[in-house]
Amino acid sequence: MKKTTFVTHAAILALLAGCGDDSVSSETDAGSTDLEEPGDPATDAGSTDLEEPVGAATDPRDEIPRRYCEILLGYPAEGGLLSFEVWGSQFIGDCPQAKWDALDFEAIQAEYGALFVNPNGPRAGITDFGGEFEGLGEEVRVYGGIEMQLVSTIPAFDPSTATGGGYTLSLIDQTSVKGFNAGTEVYELITEEGKVYTMITVDLNNVLDLSELPGVGARLEGLPDRWTWQATVLDTERRIEVDGNLESIQDELGNTYQRAGD
Repeated sequence: MKKTTFVTHAAILALLAGCGDDSVSSETDAGSTDLEEPGDPATDAGSTDLEEPVGAATDPRDEIPRRYCEILLGYPAEGGLLSFEVWGSQFIGDCPQAKWDALDFEAIQAEYGALFVNPNGPRAGITDFGGEFEGLGEEVRVYGGIEMQLVSTIPAFDPSTATGGGYTLSLIDQTSVKGFNAGTEVYELITEEGKVYTMITVDLNNVLDLSELPGVGARLEGLPDRWTWQATVLDTERRIEVDGNLESIQDELGNTYQRAGD
């Protein structure tokens, strides 16, 4: 039987929590990634106890707005690189937790002849506006009762450029507008150089309710030296508006932060 292999979620790309990015290159200063055997792939960045059992009909995460999930199918590319198809439920379904937990990723890998498979979810978008996209093509696949469309492709990913603990910079070729209204509390990663990245999506394996977001910073044990995390209430609207140059980073809990590139 063909063995299912999972690629570490944070090691693949911070963009994967974004909506419909269709061309990506990844950059970082150093690091490597391990290929993981299936166990509990959704919790490779940490774990949190649930009041309700995961996958239960009353799972509280099913009620979180703008919930979605993705499946990455990886294939070999030239030069030892990997290419990925990213299939997601964004805007066509909410990915119920019970159905997500019941997915047979080994069967999915075999059906589509993939070298790697990686579950990415469940997640939730937290911007006040923007982020909508159209799928790449008209095909809709049904994975275990969950409808998904092709939302992104990664044509040439070099796994040696990413770390398994997050904080890897990804450069996304995207034209989009998303952001937050004045008065919204936002959550920021600030790099050593003073670049500010704003959280746009949440990993619901590690943040079980959006009320937990103000406490995320205290849980980040792997924050790089001279980086900071902070919560900020906006005085004015914050727009992340890009035309082909979006920068994206994930923290060690799988939450995604973005900024328009310089």
